[in-house]
Amino acid sequence: MRTFWLSLLVIAGALLLVGLRVEGSKKVVGKKDNKEREVAAERDREPTKLIDGYGETEGAARANALREAQEYLERELRAQMKPEWSFPRRLGDESGPLDPDNLEKLGILSEAQAPVADKDVGGFRARYKVTLTQKYSESVLKKAREEYVSQEKVKRKFDAGQRQFLLLRLLGGAVAVLLVVAGYLHLEEATRGYYTTLLRVAAVGLLVLAMLGLVIIG
Repeated sequence: MRTFWLSLLVIAGALLLVGLRVEGSKKVVGKKDNKEREVAAERDREPTKLIDGYGETEGAARANALREAQEYLERELRAQMKPEWSFPRRLGDESGPLDPDNLEKLGILSEAQAPVADKDVGGFRARYKVTLTQKYSESVLKKAREEYVSQEKVKRKFDAGQRQFLLLRLLGGAVAVLLVVAGYLHLEEATRGYYTTLLRVAAVGLLVLAMLGLVIIG
């Protein structure tokens, strides 16, 4: 009888421990899921800014507001780029990344308020809403990196060609010197030293002409 109650107590204790562990696991998983949701929400929270532009006419106000919006976008994107990167000229096969039509198509730029008279400035005020989406930022940064890599490849290819050309010039100069020296020695031996001075002058002249030729070609 005592064995029965002891076994029952052990089983109840084991079940209690298992239940506590399962409950603890649920809390840990719940906290993890909440943290992931918070991170995702923070990532998806895309910065939006209202930008005003002023002008004597409605068109001028719109143009100034658009220019301010483009400058804002470029500043924000350049801040995310590496110093050696340049702002991309194209975004895929489409027009430039700051082209107004492209920005409106991507949902980056929209007119928040039609131009209205502003007595403080004595003209009109236009307002645009700019939303710097994560997808747009990633596309521009990716394109900037691709253009940088492409430019680096062209630069490395050009530098390699310059080094090869310099090596060829040096080899050409060395060959010219050897030919002139060999010719001088051959003629010196053939004339038995009677025209040494003339041959030396001719050799020096040929070397000078060869060097000038290499310089001109370079």
